[in-house]
Amino acid sequence: MKKVDKIVFGSFIGPFILTMLVVIFILLTQHMLKYFDDLVGKDLGWSVIGQLMMHFAIFVSPSAFPLAILLSSLMTFGNLGEHSELTAIKSGGISLPRAMRSIFIFSIFLTGVAFISNNYLVPRSALEAYSLMWDIKRKKPSLDLPEGEFYGGLNSFSIRVEEKMKDGQTLKGVIVYDHSNRNGNTEVTLADSGRMTTIMDERYLKMELFNGHSYLEGTSNKGTMSSNRKNLKNAFSKVKFATSEMIFDLESFDLERTDKELFSRNRLMRGLKEIETDIDSIEYRRLGRVMDFFYSYSAIFSYHMRDNPPQLTPELQDYKNLLDSLSLLDDPADSSWVDDEEVSDSAATTTTIRTKPAVPRISENFKAQIQVLQKDPGSKRQELPKVEMPPEKQAKVMALVDEIDESEEELKMVVDHALHKIRQAKARVEGDVNFLNSADFETRVYLIQYHKIIAYSFACMVMVLIGASLGSIIKKGGLGVPVLVSILFFIIYYVFTMTGEKWAKKDLVYPWAGIWSANILLLPIGLFFLRQARKDARLFDLDFYHVILLRIRNWFARKK
Repeated sequence: MKKVDKIVFGSFIGPFILTMLVVIFILLTQHMLKYFDDLVGKDLGWSVIGQLMMHFAIFVSPSAFPLAILLSSLMTFGNLGEHSELTAIKSGGISLPRAMRSIFIFSIFLTGVAFISNNYLVPRSALEAYSLMWDIKRKKPSLDLPEGEFYGGLNSFSIRVEEKMKDGQTLKGVIVYDHSNRNGNTEVTLADSGRMTTIMDERYLKMELFNGHSYLEGTSNKGTMSSNRKNLKNAFSKVKFATSEMIFDLESFDLERTDKELFSRNRLMRGLKEIETDIDSIEYRRLGRVMDFFYSYSAIFSYHMRDNPPQLTPELQDYKNLLDSLSLLDDPADSSWVDDEEVSDSAATTTTIRTKPAVPRISENFKAQIQVLQKDPGSKRQELPKVEMPPEKQAKVMALVDEIDESEEELKMVVDHALHKIRQAKARVEGDVNFLNSADFETRVYLIQYHKIIAYSFACMVMVLIGASLGSIIKKGGLGVPVLVSILFFIIYYVFTMTGEKWAKKDLVYPWAGIWSANILLLPIGLFFLRQARKDARLFDLDFYHVILLRIRNWFARKK
């Protein structure tokens, strides 16, 4: 039995390594093409390009593992079936699941490796790759003086060259503007020809100019311009030279690395534990925003819900208890809060809930009084409609009405003030709603990344189940039919994964359902193919479907 495992595993490991490298190369090439324009002309060097490609290769490995194991397992069992080795194994009393045991155990091991890679290596590589890509985008292109155009890549200098020779160093018709004094085009150098070279390990650019003139237009010093300003004139100087040298610092062309911690908060750079921490932080920020709204509703709504203030939900009450517990731990002697009530927490201990003092409440019937005054500004208090309310509240309303002058101007002022409060309340509510929607979207995005780490790892076992079963049925090896079938199923896997991710971001499905949809769909298909392979079903032979159609026809004939 061990010989069978060695034969099957030995036939599998070679194609797996080969297909793994090929798939990573294809995915890496497709990924690097997106940044091709940012890499060209930067004179990065092979070390930077190699580092970037290595990190991006690790970054695309979660997609490469399932495709590689699907293609290699299909090729392995296709070759075994094509050379009748699978038939010999079955004739020896060994079942197909038993023959697949070595590959399935390896797929479990590969699932663990993929999980460790997705959880630890991929986030670190994503951090390194995208931080390096950010610095590459910000890097200036390598020094390349165009012909007939002004080049401003050098700090404080603008250079124009009429013609560049084939050696890349000899120049003709050189114009150099020096803007280091920040006085405009006051310093200019013209030369018939020149030669540029780099010195000190390409740290500086040396430009030798021949047969030219330097022009300097000196401006008046503003500090000396007082009473004799009209008498001052601009100084002008002209210098002719046979040979002149100019040194330019090329420090601005170096690749400057940014602090990687600035990128570490992105979900692609986070593992499972970091994602859980981020989700908790988002949730606490959301609860804090809702709690602030509950505390500030009395300042936003002057008359609304005074008699029946909103009650905290159980979720907010737990959050409030947590904050109160933390504040008591920080400063147990703090007595600046007003103790309103006492509640019992889950530990059956009494905890004092410290809230803000209650705000005096005014009945909503005051709105009716305002409407009466708007219709008839000369109405008196005794002319107002009688409202059924307790005497003390009625006295409070009448006192507020007395404070309003009977003129239309003051009534208009009251209405404008009310509209202003309404606009403030609307803006505050819209801002809170936008914040909560943003927090919910951010939570969904982090949950999607959380499930992708696990689902991409589990896909290895699903793919080996489909690949080995299909290879046993097709019985075709090589790179023909296995590649086509593998691409077909990988497209199905990719489409369902991407569609589920988009639906999850739009909150159409749960994040776990969207990410796991491909595995949930393909797992029954793999079990079906395994069942058909055990029965030696010929799913890809025309005779198989001809027999099925014949049975259906005979069944209808018997019914008639």
